[in-house]
Amino acid sequence: MAAASEIAPGGTDPDDPVWPVHDLRQRLREGCARGAGLIAPEESAWAARWQALDDADLLLVARLTGRRATVFRVPDLTAAGVPSVPTRVAALLAEGVLVAVDDPAAQAHAATRAVLAAGCRRAGLSASGRRDALAARMADRPGWDDAPWVAVAAADILCRLERWATFEPFPDRSVPVLERMGRRRWMPYPITPGGLVASRADWDRWERWVTWEAEGTLTVEQALEGLAWTGWPPGRLDRRRALARAVREAALQAARDGDRGQAGRWLAALEGMGWASAETIRLRARWLELDGDRREAWAVLRDGAARDPAWRRALAPAGRRVARAVGGAWVPARPLRAAPVRRMRLVQAVDAIEGPRPGWRAPSHAHATVIEPAVASAIQAAGRTVVQGEGAVWRTVFRLLMLDAWFAPVDGALPVPHLDRPLDWGRPGWASRRRRWLDPVREALEAGAAAPLLASAWDRAEGVRVAGVDTQRFGRETVVAALAALPATAAVAWWDRAVSGEARQWRGLPDLMVLPGFPVAVPGLLPSALPAEGVWVEVKGPGDALRPAQAAWHDRLLGWGLQVETWAVRPAPDRAEAPAHAASEPIRPG
Repeated sequence: MAAASEIAPGGTDPDDPVWPVHDLRQRLREGCARGAGLIAPEESAWAARWQALDDADLLLVARLTGRRATVFRVPDLTAAGVPSVPTRVAALLAEGVLVAVDDPAAQAHAATRAVLAAGCRRAGLSASGRRDALAARMADRPGWDDAPWVAVAAADILCRLERWATFEPFPDRSVPVLERMGRRRWMPYPITPGGLVASRADWDRWERWVTWEAEGTLTVEQALEGLAWTGWPPGRLDRRRALARAVREAALQAARDGDRGQAGRWLAALEGMGWASAETIRLRARWLELDGDRREAWAVLRDGAARDPAWRRALAPAGRRVARAVGGAWVPARPLRAAPVRRMRLVQAVDAIEGPRPGWRAPSHAHATVIEPAVASAIQAAGRTVVQGEGAVWRTVFRLLMLDAWFAPVDGALPVPHLDRPLDWGRPGWASRRRRWLDPVREALEAGAAAPLLASAWDRAEGVRVAGVDTQRFGRETVVAALAALPATAAVAWWDRAVSGEARQWRGLPDLMVLPGFPVAVPGLLPSALPAEGVWVEVKGPGDALRPAQAAWHDRLLGWGLQVETWAVRPAPDRAEAPAHAASEPIRPG
């Protein structure tokens, strides 16, 4: 068949038949580039073979591989934008791009109920019942359907190339490639020695874990073996969190089945691999306590509390109880610094807004939104600038500051093109290998002179894929102003925390940051005066309470010398029709 012509990117309609072809060609190129060092000759040959198909034939391949089914009944086969589907199928069968499928079980699994019922009648069997029952009757009967069935040849190779291209274990082929619109691009960087994983044997090992996970056959022993492996590839290809979750769920089920000893051993194995949490420690101690081993439970709780002050607080109820039983003493954690609370009155919307959350608006505003933007709009109407986004804006600030270190030429960190993060991010030694790039930023933060570094990094990263950086949601002036509002001591403390690579470190940050400015009075807020300094605001509606991660961040920010407050929002009368001065009066108690 004729070689395909290059398709110029620029369109946005995902239903246009041009774009599935363009996207599949792009994924094949990306897969070959990122799989460098792992790709086998057969895989390279198949990639070239698919690339050489003309547009209509490759569109049929793209349509078929984008579906949930893996085998297809030819008389029923349709594909949007593909002319003469039966003729195309016959030609691709002749070329080996499609293969005939004679497996009766595979056919039965994919067939519609009508096709299965017709097969049952031809075989002299009952055609009544649910589709699954009909499929079971046909699964071991070769030739039960007289129509031809086909599948995409080497579909496993195509999936592997797409995994390398997307860094996802289960690639979503329906998502358009953003590069076609010219809105996102990759950061240029020097390729360093190495690969996504150390060897093809390691990649095959990775694929076994993903297969077990997808099939639901993963055992606890296999999951623990995976957690002990240190060669995980980047992004969503790193399945350690899923493996740890599977072990926790298996432990909980074992405890429900009465085998608390096995459940405790599995959780202990998780903790030994660095996947401990206050909850797993509490459960393990509780199971030991129920089995009568209070002293061992006490040791588990005491050791867990020594790891993290936050864990000590979470384990305190169990620790005090077990300590009394064994004659020990539970040392309480330092009390958290608590942010002062203000009350705020907003009008609760009568009309529903999009989504499950209730709508709110300031009394002087006509349009309702969810609670955090409603509070922000009230502050902005009073004349102060507000930064929204919780952890997203601060992750953007500090990831931009470490941009040079992020893409530094460290061996093994950037071994393939088109990465949005180094492969060793969050792993031991990440920061120590990059001191020459990280230390100058820290010195600039200490001197209060990091704003130019941030502005320069923004210019280089705008429109570029950098993990954790959102240059579309936040403007350049916003992130620079947010950094400038941090005292030097707080900026340095936050920098040290940010470069540690700790997982989930951004969860629990306050909803809003009010940037420094002139003192103002915010209508509906009691007390209504906002000081000239910056204020971090956690917004809480009726029935909403601080979560542990939020309380921990309040304590941390207050310890860094920042002003943090919780604003408890309650419904207020609708004063939209009242005189303007009335809307500015503070709401008095009662």
